[in-house]
Amino acid sequence: MPLQMFCWQIATAIFANSPFTEGKPNGYLSYRSHIWTDVDNNRSGDLPFVFEDGFGYVKIRFLFEMQFFITQLYVKN
Repeated sequence: MPLQMFCWQIATAIFANSPFTEGKPNGYLSYRSHIWTDVDNNRSGDLPFVFEDGFGYVKIRFLFEMQFFITQLYVKN
């Protein structure tokens, strides 16, 4: 978990929005980071299953394939 938190900070720094809005300081070091504090926690945040034992590429691929398959069934019906 500490590695993920470290990477999150670097990613925020790399993709940070400007501290200026319409040419004036907006009071934030990263306005984009501030916006994420208002996002609904039910639709964002940690994914608990990524911390399970055995989680890796195979499980990610399986979850993707199942979601795609279910979506295709729904579209065809």
